[in-house]
Amino acid sequence: MTSLIQSIEKLRENDIINDTLANTLLKRVEKQQKKAVAAERQARVNQTVALYIGSNWVLGQGYRVKATEKALAQHGITRKELETAMKVLHSKGLLTHNKDQVKNNCHVQWKRPITEDDAPDFGSN
Repeated sequence: MTSLIQSIEKLRENDIINDTLANTLLKRVEKQQKKAVAAERQARVNQTVALYIGSNWVLGQGYRVKATEKALAQHGITRKELETAMKVLHSKGLLTHNKDQVKNNCHVQWKRPITEDDAPDFGSN
């Protein structure tokens, strides 16, 4: 992106593009840079949330977002980032929720699903 900014400045200096167009292009580049930084941060947050949930949540037990939010707030993770991370984990099948069963979002609980691999293995006699 830095080379793109330099290119725009060089085009402006050589009077190939006018100041208005150069400013518009620079704003677009700045917006792309901000999006890239936000996406990189969200990727790190996703990893942190997955680690926290994997380490602290019991399989099959329901948890609310508020408790996890308070635990991760000390690491600078906002509720919006946490909810986005949990949606990503849900889309990958690593979390489930009961949103379809409750009418109020305050009652939503998230769970680590119990899979066949997690079930106890009782040997045959």
